[in-house]
Amino acid sequence: KNKKSKQAFGFVKSVVFYVLLVFLIPVFIFSIVNKLQGNTTMIGENSVMVVASGSMSEKNPANNYLFDSSNSKVHNQFNTYDIIVLNKVNSEFDLSRYDVIAFRNDEGINVIHRIIDIEYKNGVRTFITRGDANAANDVYHPNFSDVIGKYNGKRISTIGIFVIFFQSAPGIITIIATVYCF
Repeated sequence: KNKKSKQAFGFVKSVVFYVLLVFLIPVFIFSIVNKLQGNTTMIGENSVMVVASGSMSEKNPANNYLFDSSNSKVHNQFNTYDIIVLNKVNSEFDLSRYDVIAFRNDEGINVIHRIIDIEYKNGVRTFITRGDANAANDVYHPNFSDVIGKYNGKRISTIGIFVIFFQSAPGIITIIATVYCF
């Protein structure tokens, strides 16, 4: 009996180890690549990005345009730690009101918000953006050169929490220690 239980435990241990490897190693590699590429990983004409805040997770009642049932563009919220897919934008005229875009602000931080208006400043087309959960517009108004991509509605829920963890020093140490222990 004792020998059989040891064999069963060894088998279960091996299965768990390989399942963890199959999941953790690709996510860990993606996390490192994503970090090295400024938290935006290009895959062909698309890019993927981890959502790091809840500014697009719910509809703030102050944003009346979000409650227009005839406008399908405004019903594409996503949550913190989702991984979203962005399409490459070839022209500033491919962007319109209520599109969700990812852009780099004036501090070099990636932001994912909705275009709520478009204006021209000194002959340059700029986008007034706001997170769906926010009651105020963003202070920085990006232009086309700041745009990383346009959200296409595809997302993977909650996996981004692992990506963000694996990009941190404790996450890297955890992976190395786990592989070493096994």
